[in-house]
Amino acid sequence: KNKLDTQGFPKDAPQDEKDTLTGWVDAKYKKLCEDGLWCDKYGDRRSQLVFIGVGLDKAKMRTWLTQALVTEEETKAMGGMAKWRDLKDPFYNGNIADAHFSVA
Repeated sequence: KNKLDTQGFPKDAPQDEKDTLTGWVDAKYKKLCEDGLWCDKYGDRRSQLVFIGVGLDKAKMRTWLTQALVTEEETKAMGGMAKWRDLKDPFYNGNIADAHFSVA
């Protein structure tokens, strides 16, 4: 038997709990939209890279990751963001750009 209502809440959940959660979700959605981190077409517009471990060298990792970014100057030199699609893609047999890349 389905124990959830049409909104995904447990059927026996008190209404005040449903209202609290709904209010939180609405506030979170509004904040994400205001911060440019959500759009109705694509959803969540944020990527996060998380490292979990003991003794990680945060400064060294940040330096290496920063060096891997494509700079504004490099972007201009290659003809703009649309040309990012032409960069060598070592993952997914080079097909990831076709599946996930768009310039809005």
